[in-house]
Amino acid sequence: MGRQQGGRQRKERGALPRSSQTAIQSQQQQPEVDPNAPLPADDVGVSWADVKLFFFTWAALVALFGLGGYLLYEDEYQRQLQDHLMNKGMTSTQEGRWEESIASFTAVLEKDRDHIVALTNRGMAYAKLGQDVEAMLDFTASLAAVGRHDPQNRIRTLYNRGMVYIRLNHLNEAYSDLTEVLEKSPREYADAFTQRGLVHALRDNRKEAQADFAAGCRYGQEASCARLEAGGGHH
Repeated sequence: MGRQQGGRQRKERGALPRSSQTAIQSQQQQPEVDPNAPLPADDVGVSWADVKLFFFTWAALVALFGLGGYLLYEDEYQRQLQDHLMNKGMTSTQEGRWEESIASFTAVLEKDRDHIVALTNRGMAYAKLGQDVEAMLDFTASLAAVGRHDPQNRIRTLYNRGMVYIRLNHLNEAYSDLTEVLEKSPREYADAFTQRGLVHALRDNRKEAQADFAAGCRYGQEASCARLEAGGGHH
């Protein structure tokens, strides 16, 4: 009996507590960790797709701002070029170099076909060279582009087109243009009285011709006075 109790006591002293046995078993059951294995996405914080999206967005923004800067530079360059060509054309016009004037305004119109000042001035240069059809086409294009939004340029263009129409023997069109000019600006364009009087004379409307020559003479137009003294006919 005593021998059995002593053996049981030795076994109890040599045995580990139950909690320690459980801890050892759980450690033995845990898998080994591979140090080269990639961390889970939750541990990294961003995925590879997020990284690719970031770099794609960054590259797109760089390209966009680069293109925007280039376009701004190109717009400014084209504007300065147009201004240079316009100044060159106006200088050539003032100096009576009509071919050079036409070349400069043509270069402007290649970039902006509705540039009303270039159209009007090129038309005047054509008219000075006797190229009346080309002048008439430019004046007509200028009037179509400006409409009635620029009265000063419109009146100037109508006057010049009316003069060209007379030389082309388009008398009805000439009468219409010159009449609008005289309705809007008779003092500044008093010569239009002389020109419209000439239209009347060419159409054998002597009375209307004399009335226009008399009006022109009152505004100091010597050509009107001379035609009035000559009887108001076409010579």
